[in-house]
Amino acid sequence: MATYKEIFGKEVKFLSSDPVNEVEGQIWYNTTSRTFKSVVAGAAWSSASPIITARATGAGFGTQTAAVMAGGAPYTTLTETLLEDQMQV
Repeated sequence: MATYKEIFGKEVKFLSSDPVNEVEGQIWYNTTSRTFKSVVAGAAWSSASPIITARATGAGFGTQTAAVMAGGAPYTTLTETLLEDQMQV
């Protein structure tokens, strides 16, 4: 199994406390709490629940909190709705 240094060319720092000025991409092992830590930023422009039936070229319409998808290939007459309480953000 490869080590972090072999993969990324950097060693994991061993610190007795978390750094005051954490920087995205930073990685360390806290020897006091005995935990491996890192600073990772993640974001998404938008996200939603997937449709139930896999298909292509369907027609969709709706608002930010309620949507409908109908039809698609392979040929189907299925219709799916997605309401605000079912959406994932």
